[in-house]
Amino acid sequence: MTASLCGAFLGALFIADAATLDDWTAGVPPLVDDRPGRLRPWAPPESDRAVYRGLQEASACAERSPLRTLPLLLMDSEPRLAAIARARHAEGERHPVLAFHLGAAALAERDHAAAAHFFEEAGPASVGFHSPVLLRSVALRLAGRGAEALTPGGLRPGPPAQKP
Repeated sequence: MTASLCGAFLGALFIADAATLDDWTAGVPPLVDDRPGRLRPWAPPESDRAVYRGLQEASACAERSPLRTLPLLLMDSEPRLAAIARARHAEGERHPVLAFHLGAAALAERDHAAAAHFFEEAGPASVGFHSPVLLRSVALRLAGRGAEALTPGGLRPGPPAQKP
């Protein structure tokens, strides 16, 4: 697997993009089966571990990736549903399902404050696989408003919302 292809896979997971991995692997020969000794059997140096820990920080990971569709799909939404929700919202319609898809779109676009607002508007209604209450907490944490993310409201699922 080339560094670029590997970067594309890790970029899809919001870990690192192809350009970052190309920088890290510049001048490093590929790992092949006939030279397994290229992998060290001991722990990496602290500097490497620090870089890896930095890759795991959610806000930094999200900012590194230009992907928008994958986050939507992971939240049980998609670009078409987001576009429909935006149009209906612009027409003045309000509904938990619309708010959920608007929140998912805002989160995918890294507009964490708007995402928190829309997920709060969606309330505890069960819209998809993920709880809007939980996603609101995620958006608030990513917006740097972690204390608000811990406010009561619970993760109790509500009744399924009817589609508008």
